[in-house]
Amino acid sequence: MVITLIGYRGSGKSSVAQRLAAALQMPWIDSDDIIEERAGRSIREIFAEDGEDEFRRLEQTVVQELTGRSSLVIAAGGGAILAADNRRCMKAAGPVVWLQASITHLADRIRQDDTTGAHRFVRSRRSRRGTDGSTASIQRCRDDHHQYRWIESGSGR
Repeated sequence: MVITLIGYRGSGKSSVAQRLAAALQMPWIDSDDIIEERAGRSIREIFAEDGEDEFRRLEQTVVQELTGRSSLVIAAGGGAILAADNRRCMKAAGPVVWLQASITHLADRIRQDDTTGAHRFVRSRRSRRGTDGSTASIQRCRDDHHQYRWIESGSGR
């Protein structure tokens, strides 16, 4: 069984994944860590140098691979759920849990967490979405919220 944790950046996916995996005696992995390891660069660098499309391509490869394992807790990247193929893979692999927090709490956690902040991307000519600072992050959470709703509706679309 694969359990995938989804949620906005700063929602606690990695912290919860560690605890859940320990309680279930399963391994856990943060998909963003795998992407950075394979690329040999931080997420910020990938976005700045190659743009969001390339990052999402790398992310999709990692999500497909991780959801194909037999026993794992995955802390998925905050935007992994935005791709329909990722949603299908996650749902087919096992339970998908959406961790939620208020926008105020998310913004506070992001500002206070050096690890999360290091993953922020910077504006790139090849990025469609611009900077991921506090205001832009909050707006993106609002804009992308409908993509997360599929977990509650049970639809994989």
